[in-house]
Amino acid sequence: MKMTARMYATWVIVDDIMDNSTSLSSIHDWAGMYRIALEGEPAADARFRAIWELFASESWDSRVLDLAKFSLRKYLEATISIRAIEIQRKSMTVDEYFDLRRWNDAMPAMVYFAAHVDPDLREPLLEIHDHPAFEQAIKYCGIATGILLDLCNLNRRYQEICQYTNITRIIERAEGIDFPQAVARTIEYFHEFEDKMAGALDEIGAINPELSTAMKHLQGGTERWLTMMRRVGRRYGKLTPAPPNQATHT
Repeated sequence: MKMTARMYATWVIVDDIMDNSTSLSSIHDWAGMYRIALEGEPAADARFRAIWELFASESWDSRVLDLAKFSLRKYLEATISIRAIEIQRKSMTVDEYFDLRRWNDAMPAMVYFAAHVDPDLREPLLEIHDHPAFEQAIKYCGIATGILLDLCNLNRRYQEICQYTNITRIIERAEGIDFPQAVARTIEYFHEFEDKMAGALDEIGAINPELSTAMKHLQGGTERWLTMMRRVGRRYGKLTPAPPNQATHT
């Protein structure tokens, strides 16, 4: 679990660097180093150490590792595609965005990491992996989380270069409506996909309650984290000067 947490701490930085870059060649370079680390090999940049150490670990069930690697390859492909659309201002439909965003926020990978750190989830996950309800659950989880991330990014006080590919802005352009209407439509989409996800998780719960509960906790924990980041002024808010002799947020 500690090794997975260290990997996440590094991954957030790498993801933010790509999301704040307007150089496609640089984004490809970062994605390339991530791919090397994903195979358990040292990348040229030492900041990828925690990533390659996790994937080089012998603690993995090889079947779960293959699933995690697949989802992260999809994450990298989706990230590059979204950054290219952002930088080049390409046209994109709402459905096209959802198809990319579901992988770009890497929620499917979180399910596989859960099965890695909790051995009791491994066999239930592998048994139900090909069930339609599981595919629907991780799909809708990814889309709903992506929508929520985009809502948190609206009018944020930190600069981030992802305004063109924010779902609210895409809706605004696609439907020809004003910003408040687009925000309302975005929220409608969020509840729609959360409801679809809940239905799929209930179906999974009839087969394996423990796995369904774990997936609900992953989604709920992510939403709680986003709410906290928005409220306390770290990832999405303005930095507040620290009292004397105390470290500032970084």
